[in-house]
Amino acid sequence: MAFETRVPCVMQTARRPDYSLEQQDATSTPTGVPLGEVDDGCTAAGPTPGGPADEIGTATISGITDCKVGHSSMFRVSFTGGVTDATYKWTFSTNSSSPAASDFTDDTTNPAEANFKGTGDLVIQCVITSATATDSPVTVTKNVTVTAA
Repeated sequence: MAFETRVPCVMQTARRPDYSLEQQDATSTPTGVPLGEVDDGCTAAGPTPGGPADEIGTATISGITDCKVGHSSMFRVSFTGGVTDATYKWTFSTNSSSPAASDFTDDTTNPAEANFKGTGDLVIQCVITSATATDSPVTVTKNVTVTAA
């Protein structure tokens, strides 16, 4: 007995009707937006320099404020200055006498991945240094509460 091979129907409703395969290139998305303007959640690490070239300026850490044990999360530090040679050092501390039960996958990258291994109120700290900045080093912190899974 022979079996027929069936090919499933492929729906192409997501493609814009005015966007043909001939128009595809490596610089635009199917909606015509230049790739450099697409926010895919995986943007380049570090700040976009815009302030004085010899300053780090005001720094902030973006990321979650609550997490569960056994989970990980990304944290990104940004600053208002325009230095381009910034280096980063991420650390954890606690608001209590017990040691921080968490770590970073790589504590010198930006963004940095935090791995939460114990419960408690943690303080995430990033020290930004620059050989060319007049205000180096700059330290910034963020509080995170880690609860049981």
